Amino acid sequence: MIEIEKKFQLQLGDEERLLAGAFFQKEVVIQDVYWDTPEFAMTGKDWWLRKRDGVWELKMALHKTTSAVDRYRELEIEEEIRKAIGLNGNGTFEEDLVAAGYEIIIPLVTTRKKYRSGEFGIDIDATDFGFMVAEIELMVVDDAQMDQAADQIMQFASDRGLFTGNVRGKILEFLFRFRPGHYRALCDAGVARA
Repeated sequence: MIEIEKKFQLQLGDEERLLAGAFFQKEVVIQDVYWDTPEFAMTGKDWWLRKRDGVWELKMALHKTTSAVDRYRELEIEEEIRKAIGLNGNGTFEEDLVAAGYEIIIPLVTTRKKYRSGEFGIDIDATDFGFMVAEIELMVVDDAQMDQAADQIMQFASDRGLFTGNVRGKILEFLFRFRPGHYRALCDAGVARA
């Protein structure tokens, strides 16, 4: 699947407009641990390797565009992730990561409220470091649907009066606040905006 998403920093009244008519699905607490090499082999190309609640996932950016909407292919099968990142070894996934020079870069706990509004998924995240962000997403099955999904997200947000400019997501915000050297490297690589 391909995830098309846009993050939003909510201002006064935004949450109410965003959630008008939306269906509350659930509230979950998510424990993420993000991994990378000291040379930023993953994040430097806008790939995000994480262990979420004990399950390995890799989000790989697709088609760098000028769009304000992010596009990621998600892998959730360890063998597929191994192949994508070129990870060899006979140990556990984590043992082989450590042997290959990977380390934990971000431990993060997020309380997420999940909503549904028609075909749109809406997440409102509050992190353990005091940052809140909303995300509107659509899932598509192939590249041909990406631009239309991005346009739909932007229209959905615009119809609700949300600011549609650049917003850092929780991971980039964490790096901006606590690992500024890493954040600057991502700006230099075109992954983040200064």
